Amino acid sequence: TAAISIVCFSISFVMLIDFCLPVRAANEKIVKAEIHEFRSRGTYTAYLVVYTSGGHSISVPDGFSRVFVPGDVVTIQSSYLLDVARRMQDGSTTFSIARSIYGNFLFARAALLVMSCLGVVFRKNIDYGFNFGVVSFAILLIMCGLILSV
Repeated sequence: TAAISIVCFSISFVMLIDFCLPVRAANEKIVKAEIHEFRSRGTYTAYLVVYTSGGHSISVPDGFSRVFVPGDVVTIQSSYLLDVARRMQDGSTTFSIARSIYGNFLFARAALLVMSCLGVVFRKNIDYGFNFGVVSFAILLIMCGLILSV
């Protein structure tokens, strides 16, 4: 489990460095826009997903769905190492992309960093090292599930 803690710490440290580095901006063309539907327990939610020429797929909040149409050129600000889209801009309209590992899922990255760091620090202690290793792996699995569900 010490190896699991070290791997989880390495992953979370790379993500921390990627978050702290300056973003890079690229002009991309909106290739396709789709409306996705989500139904759960009698509620219905529809949201727009735009696909850009750079390979990004971005969920657009309800208030901005009429602003972004296929054929428009938008500026995508993405992270430097992992190329995760963080902001999208079309003229004067800018919004932060909340459904990403650098948006709403900040708690999972922070928890992974703290737990894996504690696992690395206490790796010589059998009880603490094992428990922090298991918790780090569980948080990593939850985080991967959150990332893949977006």
